[in-house]
Amino acid sequence: MSENEDNPDYWINMAYSLQREGKPEKAQKYYEEALKLDPENVVTLINLGNALSKQGKNDEALKYLEYATKTNPDIFEGWINLGTIYDEMDNLDEAMNCYKKAKDLDSSNAAVWHNIGFVLKRQNKLSEAISYYNESLRLLPDNIEVLLSKGNAFT
Repeated sequence: MSENEDNPDYWINMAYSLQREGKPEKAQKYYEEALKLDPENVVTLINLGNALSKQGKNDEALKYLEYATKTNPDIFEGWINLGTIYDEMDNLDEAMNCYKKAKDLDSSNAAVWHNIGFVLKRQNKLSEAISYYNESLRLLPDNIEVLLSKGNAFT
């Protein structure tokens, strides 16, 4: 093992590059190597969860994201990503809990308002969903995705 390979940042940087290239399965291996060296690195746990999710391995992704939020409950990215996994798994109550924790940590993030609105729409709480979409648009006025979500809430 080279000197660089003893440093978790070496593996993390390699994984970031692979993930940006759209190769989550390869990135996963590098994140796993980084975790061998630093098992409680919250950013690595979150990114590994995301890489697993992109491969459709949501059950595995949940383990890493749940551990990340337990290890550091004050990290916004952990909660919003965990909420997304629960949302994808149709566990809307858990998704909402995670998104609300993320919102409590960073209420200026337009994405979390959009995500809460999306869950509310799926729960047929349309007027509440629209109010969350409006807040997301107040924070990021030109967000086409939120505008489309808001328009769909009226149909």
